[in-house]
Amino acid sequence: MLAHNAIRMEIEEMIQALEASKKRGGIQKWEIACVTKAWKTHYLHVHSHHSNKDAMLMPYLETRISYPDKLTSDHKELVTKLDRINAVVESLGQKEEGDSVTELVGAFREYQGLMLPHLKEEEVSRAYFEPPEIGEITQRILASAGAPKVEMGSFIVCQGINGFRNGFMECPIQTMRC
Repeated sequence: MLAHNAIRMEIEEMIQALEASKKRGGIQKWEIACVTKAWKTHYLHVHSHHSNKDAMLMPYLETRISYPDKLTSDHKELVTKLDRINAVVESLGQKEEGDSVTELVGAFREYQGLMLPHLKEEEVSRAYFEPPEIGEITQRILASAGAPKVEMGSFIVCQGINGFRNGFMECPIQTMRC
């Protein structure tokens, strides 16, 4: 669930940032650098999330449920949306002021329109599993050698630093609230 919330947060915050640029009528060079970096991080996060789900989580889920084909086929359409956004991000600043941002906001909204229901459907597929069961798989995914650091960073940002500390880090002194 935290991974999905992080993906939702990244999409929403990117749209908000782009809308702010759009209101000003264009995007500045420093904003292009920020958007490009944030996008590359999100792109890596989503690809890693889907790879991990396909390789580790789906086989486990299929021990108890018939995993809907639609959720796997959605990935192809999501990759198409990701590639479109990637192309627009790479073209930022090369078109007339405002055009790229308007196009990018539209591409992000299309992507959001597909991704959010997809994440919800994935979450529903876990209804036949207890949280500790899913937690074991999640821990294996996070511990895997190929897990990108951006995923953990996204989790921390999404949860908030205090939520992360209180939820994942044991406080060394019991009377202290970390």
